[in-house]
Amino acid sequence: MNARTAAGLATIYQAADVTPHDFDTDHPRVSYVKGRGGTALRTKIACDFIAGCDGFHGVSRASVKPSAIETFERIYPFGWLGILSETPPVSNELIYSNHARGISRSAPCGRCIAAAITCNAASTITSINGRTKNSGTS
Repeated sequence: MNARTAAGLATIYQAADVTPHDFDTDHPRVSYVKGRGGTALRTKIACDFIAGCDGFHGVSRASVKPSAIETFERIYPFGWLGILSETPPVSNELIYSNHARGISRSAPCGRCIAAAITCNAASTITSINGRTKNSGTS
């Protein structure tokens, strides 16, 4: 964003009612509303293309005809729990632990630690006195 600002390019923040239009044509555009109440202003931007990077539940996907969407999905037989903790890292290195009932990971990220646990989808993970117990079955 700093490079964009340095280049004198505009970035729109806090836009409401963002809507892609005609994205499947040679003249796509995006409209949005900025401001509230009597000061609200709808603006339209002409585009060369639209990259809908707003996620599965975003306005971009909702604007595409269902017949033009092909979904690829893979369901894994395990769950994933991510934890971000404001504690000193246990190591400066990435740590993995492997077990018959799952894996865990600990990674330093600045002043905190990011940990993740993967286990059987039927597992129950509990913490007793700071120690994690996976009560699932393999």
